[in-house]
Amino acid sequence: MTDHFELSDEEYQAYKKKKVAKPLLWFGMISIVMLFAGLTSAVIVRRGDGNWLLYDIPEAFLWSTVIIVFSSLLLLMANNFAKKDNQSALMYSLWATLIMGIAFVYSQFIGYGKLVENKVYFTGAEHNASGAFLYIISGLHLLHLVGGMIALL
Repeated sequence: MTDHFELSDEEYQAYKKKKVAKPLLWFGMISIVMLFAGLTSAVIVRRGDGNWLLYDIPEAFLWSTVIIVFSSLLLLMANNFAKKDNQSALMYSLWATLIMGIAFVYSQFIGYGKLVENKVYFTGAEHNASGAFLYIISGLHLLHLVGGMIALL
């Protein structure tokens, strides 16, 4: 119970959940931003040390960027449909978002395959930090997206 309100146990639990959800969301978002900012800083510092392999980033990564932008737009549309209580449009946009997420995952793996074809490796005798950073940053983003897809389901 709260000091000023008489709430049922269910109402009080919902109140508590709502009260902590937003700060936790902000904590998660700030943590992710800090992770990618740290990795970006590491790339800048490491690139300055020399021995940086220059290579063309496979076109599949460009397509994955286009796909993820459209997926984000679909998710924003889903949010608007939810606010308007348009259930059929909400379901359509959520399924479309999920399909775009699957397409993103597929395009990432196509990109990884092209990197290997071009002898850009994550690890091993022939690896270089420039390739390893691309694998790490894109792989973490892929992991983040898969988590979102699981939440969508």
